[in-house]
Amino acid sequence: MIILCTFVVTVGTLMVQGLTLPGLIRLLGISSTDEDTDTLAEAQVKYHAAKAPAARWQRLRLTMLAAEREVFIAARDERQIDDEVFRRVQRELDLEEAALIRE
Repeated sequence: MIILCTFVVTVGTLMVQGLTLPGLIRLLGISSTDEDTDTLAEAQVKYHAAKAPAARWQRLRLTMLAAEREVFIAARDERQIDDEVFRRVQRELDLEEAALIRE
């Protein structure tokens, strides 16, 4: 009986406070400060800025991979490297390209 009473009091207290808090905040007219709004806006702009350099880096890296691929194809065609080395390097380039495209 004591455990049941403890459970009811604990859950009841948490539920009453949790369910009435949003209404109390609205009733009192409490709102976020300008500092909170500025911090949120700054974080959003930083996120969009980070996405833009990341997209540029991805395009640049894909261009670099294409150039590397051309060099290795030329080296294979000129018999500077054998087919086994070429296939291993080609696989590494393919995996990196696939990872970049997937992002």
